[in-house]
Amino acid sequence: MKLRGVIHVHSRISYDGHESIARLAEFFRGLGYDFMCMTEHSDGLTPTQMQRIVDECAEVTKDSFVAVPGVEFSCRQRLHILGIGVTEPVDSHDPVPVAQHIRAHGGAVILAHPCAYGAENPDELAVHLHGIEIWNQPKDGKLGPGWKPLKLWKRWRALNPQLRAVGALDLHRLDSPSSLGIEISVANRNPAAIIAALKNGPVKIRGPWVSLSGEHYPGVFGELKLAAMSKGYNALRSLRDALGRH
Repeated sequence: MKLRGVIHVHSRISYDGHESIARLAEFFRGLGYDFMCMTEHSDGLTPTQMQRIVDECAEVTKDSFVAVPGVEFSCRQRLHILGIGVTEPVDSHDPVPVAQHIRAHGGAVILAHPCAYGAENPDELAVHLHGIEIWNQPKDGKLGPGWKPLKLWKRWRALNPQLRAVGALDLHRLDSPSSLGIEISVANRNPAAIIAALKNGPVKIRGPWVSLSGEHYPGVFGELKLAAMSKGYNALRSLRDALGRH
């Protein structure tokens, strides 16, 4: 069966989240999604809070909707790695050991907003990832994926042919854009099946105006279209910022 869902979601368990997991589940269920993947910030996350993530996701998981627990691990080099399905802490802040930790605990390893915050993306990380956010809605906008993350995915696929592209909400509050989801194929509607689909594919990115395969890099015309959309969005954002200063 095909399921539509959202990944990279923060509740108020994260230091910058605003909603409960129960409220988020109600919200996304109302939008017609089948699942959400929580990724609470590792910064300051206590063992008690980690257990809360697991318990509250279990409480809101019903026959028609699944909440998957997870953590967004802050790493050196200004990198952030999503461990979907993982709530165990890790002692290291080095990205490769963090990715290995997530894999060892059965989670899906996804690099979040790889070109934000001046992040440095070491090539040795590529082989340890299941996915990479080429489209983070707050960072890249509502029109389409970011040009730099898209090109990074293309380069890293030479190092890891199984590396999938995903689109992520990176949502912290309900008044943020919530129109970017993914579509996966599963045999069962449960957290284990969703995690397996994120690791093994296929994945399709579903935006408000653009849909993309997470398995195949766009062809030449697709690349040109996405480049134009990304540059257009950046130009409009720069104009908005300039007007806001006056």
